[in-house]
Amino acid sequence: MPHVLIVDDDDLVREVGYQMLLKLGHTVQAASDGRQALEILRTQASFDFLFSDVMMPGGMNGVELAKAAADLRPSLKIILVTGNMDTALMQGEVLPNVFAILPKPYRKQQLADLIAG
Repeated sequence: MPHVLIVDDDDLVREVGYQMLLKLGHTVQAASDGRQALEILRTQASFDFLFSDVMMPGGMNGVELAKAAADLRPSLKIILVTGNMDTALMQGEVLPNVFAILPKPYRKQQLADLIAG
């Protein structure tokens, strides 16, 4: 099963996604921000997916994280999650032709379908 790194600054949202991924049978690790996620990607062996919120405070949003992660690990599959698709698209934060996008709220089956791809 895929090894997934989930990143969200909201503890509850991150935990819900984490539990969904576990129930789908994936190996999961979590990070609370982009900098922590990049450190995990730099120091730990294998991840198949990065699953990150788009809007995160702390100097690195999800799109910036996704770009840096893709540079670090070109084969990494990336799914970005956003609670406000229209705003994210208008602000140019989400690149729909580059990364998979999952709108919040999402269901476990939607997540499973994206990962199964």
